[in-house]
Amino acid sequence: MINNLKPYLDVKLIGKATHGKPVGMYGFEVMDYVIAPIAFKTVNAKNVGDYYSGLAVDASVADGLDKNWGDPLENCLAAALGYIQTGSFNVITNGRLSAEQELANKPLDNKIVRELIVKAPSIK
Repeated sequence: MINNLKPYLDVKLIGKATHGKPVGMYGFEVMDYVIAPIAFKTVNAKNVGDYYSGLAVDASVADGLDKNWGDPLENCLAAALGYIQTGSFNVITNGRLSAEQELANKPLDNKIVRELIVKAPSIK
């Protein structure tokens, strides 16, 4: 979505580099599993789509997972609101997560990895 908006809007990315890829997949059932081979490549209106290493950010800001959704003090939202008000990123960038925050984020990361393998519902 981000790449598709770039030809039309001045898109700013805040946080960490994306892990998105410019490809898409279709799922196929094979026995008890669903496989999803890469089936197509996406490009935007300017034919740009070679961001296989992800998209770089305009402001490198650590996620504030210790704040509630919409809290203006959350790092990424604070950076966005600051940019809207001033036209520049005046926040401390390249922030590192504390060891405690990294530990709290670990289960989220593991869940994402586990969900990469999708098992199809059994057909009766």
